[in-house]
Amino acid sequence: MILTVAAVVAQATAAPSPAPTQSPLAQDTKIDANAKAWYEALIAGKLLDASQLSDKLQKALTPDILAKTGEVGTQGGALNLFQFNKGVAIGGERVYAYYVKMANGDLQFIYQLGPDGKIDGLWIKPIQ
Repeated sequence: MILTVAAVVAQATAAPSPAPTQSPLAQDTKIDANAKAWYEALIAGKLLDASQLSDKLQKALTPDILAKTGEVGTQGGALNLFQFNKGVAIGGERVYAYYVKMANGDLQFIYQLGPDGKIDGLWIKPIQ
């Protein structure tokens, strides 16, 4: 059984105004590669280049949070699949969702970029 981390880190920015305009985003292999690298680092309980993160997210990714995300990797087993599911632009944010198949269960990874291109949110969620 995989330890589920419902929200690795809450969105670092304030909630968007009601009913923001949404538009689909095409798959981007460079973003996919960076998202996967961040996922792999998080489940190993580590950070990659912190300069890629928004200031609020840098502060939110404490050693305690990283230890909890590391447990996902320990309990989940080997990473078998990291697959783009969908992307959406909401306001100035770009949100990418990935399907993750681990040896011992399936997860969803959300990777969010702010208007400045910095990572604004990272979530590991169970698929229900």
